[in-house]
Amino acid sequence: MLTIIHLSHDDLLVSSLKNHFSINSLELKDKVHYQAQRETNEIFDTTKIVTAQILIIDSSLLIRSIEKKLIHFKLSQPKVKIIILSYNENVNSFARYLNLGINDIILRKTKIELMINRIISIVNCKPQRSISEKLKENYVGETLRETSIKIEKILYSSINSVLVTGETGTGKEMVADCLSHFLPKTTPLLRINCASLSSDLANSELFGYRKGAFTGAAQNQEGIFEKADGGWIFFDEIARLNLDSQAKILRTLESGEVRQVGSYKNKKVNVRILAATNESLEYMVSKGTFRQDLYERLRTYEIELPALRNRSQEEVGEILDFWLKKINENAKEVIRLSPEVHLLLLSYSWKYGNIRELRNLLRSLSICDLKEIITIDKLPEVFKSRFYNQFKEKLKKTNTEKEKEEETFPISFHAIEDTLFLNYLEKLSETTHPQKLSQNKIAKAFNMTRWKCLKKLKSIKESGKLPRKYEHLS
Repeated sequence: MLTIIHLSHDDLLVSSLKNHFSINSLELKDKVHYQAQRETNEIFDTTKIVTAQILIIDSSLLIRSIEKKLIHFKLSQPKVKIIILSYNENVNSFARYLNLGINDIILRKTKIELMINRIISIVNCKPQRSISEKLKENYVGETLRETSIKIEKILYSSINSVLVTGETGTGKEMVADCLSHFLPKTTPLLRINCASLSSDLANSELFGYRKGAFTGAAQNQEGIFEKADGGWIFFDEIARLNLDSQAKILRTLESGEVRQVGSYKNKKVNVRILAATNESLEYMVSKGTFRQDLYERLRTYEIELPALRNRSQEEVGEILDFWLKKINENAKEVIRLSPEVHLLLLSYSWKYGNIRELRNLLRSLSICDLKEIITIDKLPEVFKSRFYNQFKEKLKKTNTEKEKEEETFPISFHAIEDTLFLNYLEKLSETTHPQKLSQNKIAKAFNMTRWKCLKKLKSIKESGKLPRKYEHLS
């Protein structure tokens, strides 16, 4: 028998659910034990084991102290499915609920019959594919791993609109790929690039058309919304939609109905939206080029992908190694980066394209003469110029006024190499005391030979830049 415990002060809702489970539904009678409670202390007592398979909590009871207990409860009893009954559609609240590790969010205004179906189905509701081996092989980095966990939770919640934001090249399309890995094979995920939609054709592409609706409409044609019925639509570059199409998409999301061009009848559709943009929709709303109501509807849940320069160097290194390995698999000769180039790539801001810029640079290196290791002088001139300018700006910000006056440019790339080396040496000394560092440890950390490491240390010492705490190494 399925046991459900419901923490609620909503007597009307409790009465409706109890009647449905015990009287109205012959299918569920004697198969479900529904129990309502007003007090939360007994449930969240970590010394006791809850025998229920489902725990339903009204959002009105989720004060901060209860949220902390809920986190501990989830860790101690992971098999219990937790559902939040939300009394509002606040974006921040949904985000907070998901971070608590709950399994589903159901709106209080949902019809009882639909609510019952969602509650019962969650017991057997398991991802068709967990984070599959294919997903692990193709997408790396802490950012995507965290995003994949969020996507999995969203998929089995009541959230029907997700907005993905971030600079160009941060991996917004990878979020759609991640979603497709979790979806059952029979659930559609259609993708559309809004930048490619002209004002004239947008409505017929999105909503379909009837035969004879316009010149060239030789037969009835379903639109994206009808084709994606029961599934998802990924709107890439959503900011590029014209205002007329924005209004019609909003109407479809609100009413759950579409009307084909040339038709007078509406059709019911059940579609969830994943939208992505590299532009500030909030700014566009203030300028009147994007609808405020559609913006609020899309950001029911928002996922922000940080730029590479704002991610940890460990994650950037993981992404760099991944793409290097992937490109080497299809290359005639293996790309081998010198330690200096590796450090340079980790320190670069990648502000012109993030992961895409990194990937394109490695691809351009794959056509070089790869008989020797790739050194800084073999990097494309455009990239060297960008990095050089970035380094100058960083140096100007960190130097004192006196040093700025004395500093002369251009700086040699050898000086840049020395600075990068010292920066990473400082990071290494955060986990290992400088006196316990050895040439072998440093060489291994920087992926260079011991002889190369010693030569670099002596070179920096001769220039007077080696801190005293590292002099024993040279």
